[in-house]
Amino acid sequence: MRLFRRSVSAPATLFLATLICAYAQEQQQVTPPTQRAQPKEPPYLLEDGGISIEPFYWFTTILPDRLSMKGGAASSASDANLDFPGIIKDVPGGVLSIPAGAQSTIRISYFRLQGRGDEELPAGATLLGSPFYAQDWLSTRFILQNAKVSWDFLTWPAKPLPGKLRFKTLWEAQWVTIRTDISAPYAPARTDSSGTSINNYPTAAKNLFLPTIGGEIEQAPSRHFRYEIKASGFGLPHHGNIWDAEGSLGFRMKNVELLVGAKAFHYKTSPKSDEYFSQTLAGPYAGLRFYITHQE
Repeated sequence: MRLFRRSVSAPATLFLATLICAYAQEQQQVTPPTQRAQPKEPPYLLEDGGISIEPFYWFTTILPDRLSMKGGAASSASDANLDFPGIIKDVPGGVLSIPAGAQSTIRISYFRLQGRGDEELPAGATLLGSPFYAQDWLSTRFILQNAKVSWDFLTWPAKPLPGKLRFKTLWEAQWVTIRTDISAPYAPARTDSSGTSINNYPTAAKNLFLPTIGGEIEQAPSRHFRYEIKASGFGLPHHGNIWDAEGSLGFRMKNVELLVGAKAFHYKTSPKSDEYFSQTLAGPYAGLRFYITHQE
């Protein structure tokens, strides 16, 4: 009886071992190969990683441009032109950037410019609807404000890789408002030929709202450095126009980025009104971008 049991258990053991080996081999064939993780772009470099706030300071006094006022189509005066005297101040401003998906960005920016000056009028002129005379001492002041909403849409390439060049199209709406004051503080009270008092302190305000379109090139050669160049604008003949351009270098450390570069901005209000204004601002600037939220 013992010999019979041993002869039966040996084949059974061999059969069981064969089944286990076959099952293990099948599991190895079914298990999918491990895929290598795709490299992920550092989130801060190209403004796609989180909400950020950037206060900046624009040194417009290095390349100053005087505000120019000219008589428009609705003006009956032939001597309504004036280049505002004095100097302008440097410009503070800020930018709020919000990721918009697909590595694109919605950007809201604002700046405010002030200028004032005094001069003796060399010849008579009709300014803001009021007559002034030669040798009148003029005191002038103006405030310019600009607000812009931009959708920076990643256009090329469709699947960007870290460190590669990118091109974005800029779809924007810009608003410009300018308020001016001209006064002759030392001029006596005057009347015109009909006996109506002449206003020695005229003021004016103009607004300009336009869509602007443009393009942007940007690249992040390393995790802590990037650069960008962009420009946009829009205008129609015999109407107002706006254009702006900017180039900057960015140096990042953790969630703070230092930006240095230069920018230019031009506007002209509609010449169909009684008077219109134009000016081109340019100069270097510096900013600090603070990332409030980010994605790793």
